[in-house]
Amino acid sequence: MRKTNVPEPLATILYTYCNVNAMTEHWVDSLKIGIRHSESQGRLFRSQLANAILHRSITPDDYERLTEEDFDSQDDLQAWLRELWPQLHPYTPLPSKVKTYDAFVDYLNQYDPEEQDWPEYAYEEADSALASWFSIEDWSRLKSDWAAQSHNWQLLLAGLIPEIEPSGSFNPISKAISVDMMLSNDSDVSAEAAVHFWFYAKSKPHELENLERRSDLFARLSSVVLECSGRYENEIREFLSAIRGGE
Repeated sequence: MRKTNVPEPLATILYTYCNVNAMTEHWVDSLKIGIRHSESQGRLFRSQLANAILHRSITPDDYERLTEEDFDSQDDLQAWLRELWPQLHPYTPLPSKVKTYDAFVDYLNQYDPEEQDWPEYAYEEADSALASWFSIEDWSRLKSDWAAQSHNWQLLLAGLIPEIEPSGSFNPISKAISVDMMLSNDSDVSAEAAVHFWFYAKSKPHELENLERRSDLFARLSSVVLECSGRYENEIREFLSAIRGGE
């Protein structure tokens, strides 16, 4: 094994199980067995992998030295490591370095979606914060506070809310926030919230319960669809058809 800056046991585990020559059909099962062999080593591996994902501490060069797999960029490597996490820990949300409600608010303020694409890892970082530690009190505070945030901040939140659970399910407060955002006077925010909600809810009819009687929601989205200039128009019309405006 070539020398790297990757700590042990993470380096040896990546070298042993994630090497391109070791990734046979059942390589994930072999890796799971390997990290379960020693409980203390398994916990340390999980901590080190989480740290590598959150802090981008493994370089593509170090990863290639260990596994012989060549990633073109740090972002490509991060995407792969984030894909690896749920395969190994399907019931454990990736820990988030965004640890407080105020830090979450500030985190969303780092990016302007109109000037730059929000990196995939940033979506997943914010997602992890919502899924792993947001309390009922935090959700209630978010419901009260979101409308006071900037236009761009609201656009980012509208895309995050439906993704907080692997299944795409909503908790009651997050669903209420999505509905409030769909009723926003800001047509861009309303459209963004509607499209993301519909993307997850259309395969889960129970998520549409009670919305079928919301004539105010039907009226607002009917207005928004005329302002979309083609963007999101088809998706919002599908959503409108599903909830039928309570008529």
